[in-house]
Amino acid sequence: MEKHVAPYESQKHCKELAYTVDRLIKGLASSRKWARLGFSTALAQVLRHFPLMKVSSVLDRVKEHLKITPSTSKSEKSNILLGRIMAYLAVIQSGIILKAESDDAVRTITEDILNIKEEKVPLNQISTEVLVSLISKVSDEEFKDQMWPLLEQQLTCGWDKCTSDILWLLLVVRKHHHKQLDNEFMTLHWRTKHIFSEKNYEALDKVFPNGVNCVYLVFQLIPEALQLTSTPDQVYSVLTPGVVNFLAKNIASKQCALHSATKQLNQNLIATCHMLAPTLQVAMVMSLMTSFGKHLYDSGMVTRATQPLLSSFSVDALKEIGNILMDNIRGKLLTRPENSEPSLKGTEIVTQQKWSVLTLSNLINQETVSGDLSWCISVAEFLFSMAFFGVEKTETSKHKFRQPLNAEVREKMNSAFFKTLDRISKHLGKRLKGYHAYTNCLFDIVQCGESLVKDSSAAKNSKVLDDKAVESWQKIITVTNKIKKKLDKMTVGVNDQLAFQLLFLHHGLQLFTEPSSAMEVLSELHTCYEKASKKRRQSTIKQSDGEPDWVDVIIDMLLSLLSQQSHLVRTVVNTVFTMICPHLTRHSVQLILDIFKASKEGSDDLLQFEEESEEEMESDDTTDDSDVKESEEEEERSDRDPVDENLINSVRSALGSGAADSSDEESAEDLDDSAMFKLDNALSAAFKGMSKNKKQEADQKTLLKHYKMRCLDILEVIVSHCSSCAVLLDLIIPLLSVMEAGVRNAADKDLGDRANKVFTQLMHLKKLPSDPSLDRSELPQMVENLIEYSAKVTGVPMIQNTAAACAFVIKIISSVEKYTGPSPIKTRAMAATKKEKSAAKDVENLDKVLFIMEKALKDFCLRRDSQVNHYFFLTILEREPKLFWPLAETIFEQAISDSVRIFCRTQTTAMLTVLISKSSIQVLEPSIWLEFASRITTKVFQLIESATKQVLKPRYLHELLVLLHKVFTVVDKSALQHLVNDDKLNVINQLRGSVSSDTRHVINKICGYCNNRTHTKKKKKEKLPGISEEKAKIPTDLQNGLSEEMEHTNGQVPSDDAKESSSRSSELGKENAMKEKHRSKVGKKRRKSEIPIGSEPDLEIVKERKKKRKSLGIAL
Repeated sequence: MEKHVAPYESQKHCKELAYTVDRLIKGLASSRKWARLGFSTALAQVLRHFPLMKVSSVLDRVKEHLKITPSTSKSEKSNILLGRIMAYLAVIQSGIILKAESDDAVRTITEDILNIKEEKVPLNQISTEVLVSLISKVSDEEFKDQMWPLLEQQLTCGWDKCTSDILWLLLVVRKHHHKQLDNEFMTLHWRTKHIFSEKNYEALDKVFPNGVNCVYLVFQLIPEALQLTSTPDQVYSVLTPGVVNFLAKNIASKQCALHSATKQLNQNLIATCHMLAPTLQVAMVMSLMTSFGKHLYDSGMVTRATQPLLSSFSVDALKEIGNILMDNIRGKLLTRPENSEPSLKGTEIVTQQKWSVLTLSNLINQETVSGDLSWCISVAEFLFSMAFFGVEKTETSKHKFRQPLNAEVREKMNSAFFKTLDRISKHLGKRLKGYHAYTNCLFDIVQCGESLVKDSSAAKNSKVLDDKAVESWQKIITVTNKIKKKLDKMTVGVNDQLAFQLLFLHHGLQLFTEPSSAMEVLSELHTCYEKASKKRRQSTIKQSDGEPDWVDVIIDMLLSLLSQQSHLVRTVVNTVFTMICPHLTRHSVQLILDIFKASKEGSDDLLQFEEESEEEMESDDTTDDSDVKESEEEEERSDRDPVDENLINSVRSALGSGAADSSDEESAEDLDDSAMFKLDNALSAAFKGMSKNKKQEADQKTLLKHYKMRCLDILEVIVSHCSSCAVLLDLIIPLLSVMEAGVRNAADKDLGDRANKVFTQLMHLKKLPSDPSLDRSELPQMVENLIEYSAKVTGVPMIQNTAAACAFVIKIISSVEKYTGPSPIKTRAMAATKKEKSAAKDVENLDKVLFIMEKALKDFCLRRDSQVNHYFFLTILEREPKLFWPLAETIFEQAISDSVRIFCRTQTTAMLTVLISKSSIQVLEPSIWLEFASRITTKVFQLIESATKQVLKPRYLHELLVLLHKVFTVVDKSALQHLVNDDKLNVINQLRGSVSSDTRHVINKICGYCNNRTHTKKKKKEKLPGISEEKAKIPTDLQNGLSEEMEHTNGQVPSDDAKESSSRSSELGKENAMKEKHRSKVGKKRRKSEIPIGSEPDLEIVKERKKKRKSLGIAL
């Protein structure tokens, strides 16, 4: 299009452009779906990009192609009128209306739009939108001259004849052309200066219901009207039941045309809530929550539109709403002031109560009200008493019986109660005070339950607890009261007593939902508490043969709780683990680590649901990855796969007598078609059962994955709070295994990423816990195991993680053990002796680690069957350069040995570079380090010199140069002058033309560093004896003269005459220096102007210099 129009840009007419505009205008009258939208958009773009087409020409073409004749049908007339509106809208949106060459364009569009509004009422809304768009585009003068005479009658009609369209135009004109509608005009025709004032509320209320054709205007007016309200009645008058039902209908479904506009209105309501008083906020929510009983604003919606509103409310408003919701649950219906006696059916009442229960539990989730813990506890007690007993506790200890709640409402209250507890625990946080506060909250709720259980009438109404459950409940009350007294006396923060208190209270509340399982757990919990409460020293406790420790039983119990799909249970489990971390042993932690081995060893009984092995999961993934396989491979795989006996039996039972005998399949007779048709339903049912089994297996895999994810959360808690290095060391291999499984299997990637976070947290522990019971003699063997494990992992990140784990073990070996046992005067010497012995063992263990690493390095260099990756050595040497410095000699020998493969030599050179650092050589004597650096430099230069004769591998040469640069940067300045000279640097410079850019960059760094360090700055000239500082500042030639004079005077200080002579000489010298500077500038100008040497200016300068030299000689 641009190619065709470009030659006509200087002309006034273009056939192609004219044809395009004509075709687009004609298409606007089409009745096909999306035709008008496409033609209108295209017309706007054409008019915007090709200014050759003028506004008057476009309007003439609209009048020509979209005209109504007497023969035009009624449907065609509507299409033509709508096409004209779309054409005007395209002209306005293109922007050419602002460049109109005549003043009649705006008048023509306005007049035609007003005629269309009168002629076709259904087109009022889109016509008004065109006028609004035009008003916002034109200037004040154009509006006054061309539009105001046509709109004056509508904009001066007042409230009596006002419609939503007129009100919309009034607001737009008031906004963009304020001078035309000043305060005097508004007061004369619209009663007040501002449209939204108290005098206009009744008039606005009449306009809103009539705004069917202008819903967007109503949506804009509602937030502004709410900002001007001062009483709840005014809020109710704005948010009428019709408006609320209309909003709820459109926000509930994305398919509605006004869904996006309604959603935007809801966001505007949220912003408006911040500006309202608490009483008005309550009235606003009550307007949304109530209607004439047929529709709740939030009922059945995924968006939960009122929930964002609650986040902007004040504390007082939220509490007031909570009280209203609790009254609704008690039996008082949600009503508006004007509808005091609503007629609701039974199902509608239940719907209101269920919604109130949900909203009440969500109130606790608001940040503003969560700080008032007493009010949150009162809400939880209300939900607890109404859900399980159907009564309400009062201040006089007499329980009020309410009307029986529906079973669905009770079930909702049951779940809402535990959600409320979960949200309370979430807001209290993971602080020390938060643990105590949440436990006290549960204690208060249990005491409320105790008062209800003692009430015989309430217990009868409950029908939840039987005799055994009541007995178990009484035991809980006794134990929790006992622990409460202990906790009140203790000054220590988190301990096992608090953990038992939390477990007793939590399982006590579980008696009302799952009494059988809760009683079973409580019986074990009482036994564990008795064992943990014995006040005897750990060394004197003797456990029975085969009897597990109480910590092991608690962990087993917590792991079984972790399989429940409840966030509250997971929070309780993590909290209890935080409290019992000081009591964890290696055996108890191994119970958790066995979960990650369950899929491999088939020990799914721990998880209480079956699961496939990892090998089967991997085989399933491999089959999914390949789209097409050869028939022979499919047969071989089918032979290897186990046969599903259940499927075979189900197919045989479906076939009945038609099933062939497995021993004589070939002799079986074929069934006819009629017989096969009869068996279709049975066979389809059999294969549907097989698909169901596969779905169940997939669900089991998902459950197992989520369960392992929760176990990783527990391991994270252990890493943060554990007080035993032995336990931390036991976590390394299982975490690496889970991470490796995530790398190999895409289905376990999320699990591997979670394990990686826990592993990273473990590796970055700043302070290691002191553990006198740790047997450090086993740690060197663990280092060797990690080296072997690194050869089996996949990918460089896993290799680096394994090296980090190895460095962590070495860190524990080298750490100084702090003896934390009793230290009376008699045992101080014993403690010192024990500390010295421990230090000696640590040195011995470090020697073993060095031996293991040296052996692994030699195997890497000399044995081709070594599977250890070089990234392992690079990572661990970079982490612990001081510790592994004794291996520097071995690494250097392997790096220059001809018997080592070139790849290994390259990598060992890189290892040596990593090993050399300022921190590692600080522990060495200067002579030892200088001798080692000299040997490295000499050997590297020999290899570089041989590179000119024989070809070295580029990578090996690069690493040698990097090593050389590292040595130069570490040694001091004096040693560097002995290691390198100009001849050696020239040898390096000769390689520039035959190496890569990276290697050339290293050469530049070496040469630049050596030149800066070896070439010292010029020394300052020594001051002549007997000359002051002021006189020493004279030019050099004068100083030479003075020195000659000093020689003549045998080094004596000159006399006063001589001093005067020298001062004059100094002044002449300064003047001479200034003239020399001027001559240099003259010389530069001469060079710039290309004056030939020997010209007249040069001769004059020479003469001047001779005169000054003579005068200078006389002065000297």
